[in-house]
Amino acid sequence: MSQSLLESKTFEQGVKHGLRAAFCSMSEYLDIYNILINGCAVVVADQKDLRTLFDPYYELLETYIEKWQADGAVDAKLDPKITSRLIVSLTDQAVDDYYIQESATTVETYIENLTRFVVKALKA
Repeated sequence: MSQSLLESKTFEQGVKHGLRAAFCSMSEYLDIYNILINGCAVVVADQKDLRTLFDPYYELLETYIEKWQADGAVDAKLDPKITSRLIVSLTDQAVDDYYIQESATTVETYIENLTRFVVKALKA
């Protein structure tokens, strides 16, 4: 995980650093991501195995959401388990839109817009 995420002093910084880390990580593995997104290289007996691919991200994000809720920065009514899945799915789609669909805008614009959207959705 990004050192900057671990050192984030505010909820907003944490979201931005985490989303930036996701975009940077995916950019390093675009060839693999292209194969995975098309399902070409994934042969599993049970589709449940494929769905566990994002489990570490869900769990990590759940932990951060719970911390931010305890700090009063994130809406306490949000279920961390559901919210983490929504954020990971949204981020995955944004990464796909930017890198796979070859967006004309900059990666910084994507990260800034995604960060703003997520922060506003989570705020207490």
